[in-house]
Amino acid sequence: NEFQITGAATANVRRNFSSTMVTNNVYCSFLVNCSALPASQQFLLSLLRSGGTSASPPDDPLDVYVRTNGAGYSFTIRVVGSDPATSGAVLLTNTTHLIVIKYTFGTFGQGSLFIDPLPGGVEPNPDISAAPDDNVSPSNLQVLLFRSTAGQGTWNFDSMRVGTNWSDVVPV
Repeated sequence: NEFQITGAATANVRRNFSSTMVTNNVYCSFLVNCSALPASQQFLLSLLRSGGTSASPPDDPLDVYVRTNGAGYSFTIRVVGSDPATSGAVLLTNTTHLIVIKYTFGTFGQGSLFIDPLPGGVEPNPDISAAPDDNVSPSNLQVLLFRSTAGQGTWNFDSMRVGTNWSDVVPV
């Protein structure tokens, strides 16, 4: 069930994660291992509205980026045109990490990213979070999209989970 993004060509891979529109919290977790660093900050994945077929950063409900940071890489998130929020954690290549992204619906909505949370534990404070600059929030989410672009590095993803509760995506 593992898939790899090599950054050799531009391509989108998307999947509806629900047969109906989701209008409460959306959580998505996956294991990620970077074996080759990106050349610069690169767009990696999005949570999209129902019917979404392609990403439109920075106007998507939640966009995740990666960028080289010293000898490793860091994650950055944006929510519907927000200023980017970048994690202070520097992750090293050839190491597998559990990543959880969350979109919280509300008047403004909020995106969060968690790095290596305790499996089976309670939801901790996020490593990074972002909220839109204005009153823009999607009414639903239904699509998870990954994007490969030249210079993006090499990424292996495994154990993808999507749910509406923390325990759905970070089990024991």
